[in-house]
Amino acid sequence: MFEPTSQPRVFAVPIGCDFSRSFIAGLQARLAGHGPEVLGRTEIFVNTQRMARRLKELLTEDGALLLPKIRVLTDIANHPDLPVVLPEPVSKLRRQLTLAQLVGRLLAADGSIAPQSAKFDLAQSLAAVLDEMQGEGVPMSALAEISVEDQSGHWQRSLDFLNILAQHWDSDNPTDPQDRQRAAALAFTAKWADTPPEHPVIAIGSTGSRAETALFMRAVAALPQGAVVLPGLDRALSVENWDALGGEFVSLDNPQSALAYFCRQAGVALEDIADWSDHTPANPERNALVSLALRPAPFTDQWLDEGPKLLPALDKAIEGWTLIEAETPKEESMALALRLRAALEQGKRAVLITPDRTLTRRVSAVLQRWNILPDDSAGRPLHLTPPGIFLRLVANCMGQRLTPLDLIALLKHPLTDSGVREGDSRRFAREYEKQKLRGGAPFIDFDGLRDWADKDTKNPARRVWADWIVRCLAPLETMAEGDLPAMLELHLATAEALAAGPSQESEHELWKMETGEKATQVFNTLAKDADAAGPLSIADYRALFSNVLGSETAREARASHPMVAIWGTLEARVETADLVILGGMNDPVWPGVESPDPWLNRAMRKQIGLPPPERLIGLSAHDFQQGCGAAELVLSHSLRDGDAPTVASRWIVRILNLMNGLGDTGKAAVKTLTENGQHWIDLARQMDRPATTVPPAPRPAPMPPAGKRLKQLSVTQVERLIRDPYAVYAQKILQLKRLDPLGREPDALIRGIALHKVVEVFVHRYPDSLPDDARKALLDVAEEVLRDKVPWPAMQRIWLARLARISGWFVAQEAERRLRGGSTAQEIEGAREIESLDFKLVAKADRIDTDEAGNFLIYDYKSGSPPTKAQTDFFNKQLQLEAAIAATGGFEKIGQGMPVALEYIGLSGAAQDTKGKTLSLDVTPAEIDAVWQEFVELVQSYQSTEKGFPARTRMQQMSFAYEFDHLARKGEWEESDAPVEIPVGRND
Repeated sequence: MFEPTSQPRVFAVPIGCDFSRSFIAGLQARLAGHGPEVLGRTEIFVNTQRMARRLKELLTEDGALLLPKIRVLTDIANHPDLPVVLPEPVSKLRRQLTLAQLVGRLLAADGSIAPQSAKFDLAQSLAAVLDEMQGEGVPMSALAEISVEDQSGHWQRSLDFLNILAQHWDSDNPTDPQDRQRAAALAFTAKWADTPPEHPVIAIGSTGSRAETALFMRAVAALPQGAVVLPGLDRALSVENWDALGGEFVSLDNPQSALAYFCRQAGVALEDIADWSDHTPANPERNALVSLALRPAPFTDQWLDEGPKLLPALDKAIEGWTLIEAETPKEESMALALRLRAALEQGKRAVLITPDRTLTRRVSAVLQRWNILPDDSAGRPLHLTPPGIFLRLVANCMGQRLTPLDLIALLKHPLTDSGVREGDSRRFAREYEKQKLRGGAPFIDFDGLRDWADKDTKNPARRVWADWIVRCLAPLETMAEGDLPAMLELHLATAEALAAGPSQESEHELWKMETGEKATQVFNTLAKDADAAGPLSIADYRALFSNVLGSETAREARASHPMVAIWGTLEARVETADLVILGGMNDPVWPGVESPDPWLNRAMRKQIGLPPPERLIGLSAHDFQQGCGAAELVLSHSLRDGDAPTVASRWIVRILNLMNGLGDTGKAAVKTLTENGQHWIDLARQMDRPATTVPPAPRPAPMPPAGKRLKQLSVTQVERLIRDPYAVYAQKILQLKRLDPLGREPDALIRGIALHKVVEVFVHRYPDSLPDDARKALLDVAEEVLRDKVPWPAMQRIWLARLARISGWFVAQEAERRLRGGSTAQEIEGAREIESLDFKLVAKADRIDTDEAGNFLIYDYKSGSPPTKAQTDFFNKQLQLEAAIAATGGFEKIGQGMPVALEYIGLSGAAQDTKGKTLSLDVTPAEIDAVWQEFVELVQSYQSTEKGFPARTRMQQMSFAYEFDHLARKGEWEESDAPVEIPVGRND
């Protein structure tokens, strides 16, 4: 196939050519005149399995023939003619588990490095370091030569650990995949030096960026009938630029640096690299523009010399080129979906290339509007599939008390009770949620669940359902720690029992389809290597399972559209389409941010000969440059992400800077690119725009009829009537109530109830006189009450500590209160009617004391700060109205009396306060009567059918969102808008 030559044989396919088609064309041209058996003997090494499939498709397009032997470069250690016998590699998971045990011991010895839960992630990063060292041929002994005297103590600890690891990792006995790969490359190099193969051997599609791959490729290039075909060679580079790129690590972030470095190591000059085929780039002018824009920093002065030479062909360079600069990622995804759809309508094959998986999911979701399902090469992350989510939910329940949220998330998952027969599981779950879980206890009481089921005596299936839940989930709470096999067994058994349902169906949906089969493989893999994990805590198991599940993807068999695809950057190296979209071109995405190595920093890597992180940026830049060679090209990025501005990819910035520096012609070209993109942005903005404009809702003030007006209020709701009448209308007239959350949360309401109970119990326990150590007695009572009323141990400690800070102040104040009056009545209910209005005011007073003259002293406890004097004058009338009720004997248990003192007692204990706050109000009978008369006038005004209930009239905090704001359509009107009174309802 090849003519004899004295130097390595390296070819290339230029940027802008379909690599696979160009390779097949060049291969067929070289085989012309040879028998078909020559192709059958040819051995081709490709960079991915996808490319292997693509080559077979292209070779068989014109009919049957003898196919060449197509192998993957990363699998040469399993070559049937491997010259050496290599041991089987340690599985990726077993190595991670082994390393995790070592990392766990390190973290146990020095907890300042990271928490124990991070050991599996750290083990994964450590495995990456080992892979790189083995691939680059750096022996573990080299770690001993690193000097970190001028660096922080963290790196010295890291180095000490790595040196200990090196003593346990035998580099002379290859057991890791990278070890085997390098050993195989060395073995082939040695064998072929003596007895080269007679058949053609060709390595294609790889840039040779990894040392072990480059070693094998150089051996192939040196064979008498061997050749290497590089992808995406930039023919616009000069020899000077090329030679500089192949030097030491000065420009590894350039797209051509990997190719240049490989050729330098192989002893091949730029002029010695011939084109593999006669295929020409789709747009050579654009290739030249992008090449100049991406020159390394030391050569950007060439913009001044070579930039003007681009002007005559600038119109040709921007032909078919679009730049989409969307406001948001959502707008970007919609614009890209529209562009893909337009390409399909024109009969063109289109592809979206991006490393941003969030963007691909958004674009796919928009395409589904038109029943277009793209062929996504990456598949779906397994942890985001239904089985992955279901298994993670089960894992999160292990080793801890079951919460209502966890229970409902499991019971409502589509894989729960997914057998053939239809059951009542979801109906029972909805009923239990509504009746017991909403606003109920923070944890599931399994005995209480059974009791609830037994109340429905007519439906025994409910008890069967409850027993099924207890049988499945109760064992999870008792699992604390153990070995991996036991945890896997419990996890698997629970998941299968939940999927089978109460009827224990064997034909459930958990393990079906590609996603279920992949989830099964995860369990099998974990079980196979479980002995390497050692003892684990539940937190360790959850972290391990999440780590393993998150590293897997599932390719689902779906009828995708043959003309639209979504690729990662790897696929774009060897294939192209009529339309290529490079999306998500923001700097943290393209190129990605270099992940910090927790084990070796840049200086340490350099000392032992590992390449710097910029190498990965160079590979990403090469993918970008190849994508830019398409006939039709779209570059897109968003200007904002959430509330933060984004930074456009450095490559887009370079291209635009170069073009804008070319004078008016260049600026006009940039304008053309952005105008092309603006067309798609405008279409995207119209997609969700309604056909007709809907006027915003006015600020409401509903006017219910006379028969539907207020009949009763509590004293605590009066302030709300003054500040936000609409909320009272929604609550009291419409009878609306916010749905309680699943389970209780330790919020301000729970804290207020608990503190009220603490004081109630304390005063009840010591009604006549305080004990000698009243502060200790108060805290003892608080501990008892919090233990009973607050089922969160952490909040018990926090709230007890806050009460302890002000306990001395409280007992001193309590002693003074005891001197003013006694005969305490607590949590006492009362009411007073306005007969002329058919209205009742009700109250539940925290505490009412009686002095020697028979007068009342009314107290109210506040878990936060008490109101201010100004607030009680105009808004907070709670105690004044309680006084008005007491003055007429509305509190039946204590009879009639005249209130003479009102006091709010703040029990916040926030920050470092050692004293609470109080607000005392001295009242006279005349003041009480005046307050009552004001209240009667307020109620009378809202009893009138001419009076509406306006929204948010006198809010204390306008910036806060309140319970019924969504019903009032807040956001469509401003606080300064006048309320619009609207008659609502009927009397009948």
